[in-house]
Amino acid sequence: MMFPLDAWDLTILVAAFALILLATYELLFSYSDNLTILISEKRLRYATATFSIFFIIGVIYRISTTGSVV
Repeated sequence: MMFPLDAWDLTILVAAFALILLATYELLFSYSDNLTILISEKRLRYATATFSIFFIIGVIYRISTTGSVV
């Protein structure tokens, strides 16, 4: 049985996660003076950076194996 996703599909999924985490970080901590937030700002920032780095690595891998992104 084959896994239905290839490396490029997983890269797009990681990019979506990175965008969601970035939007969450910006929305939550821009109004943090009025809210009590149980999510650690440092952990959310690190998670966003990690997913962004994985996305960049995936794009570099795609370019190096195929010669183009498309």
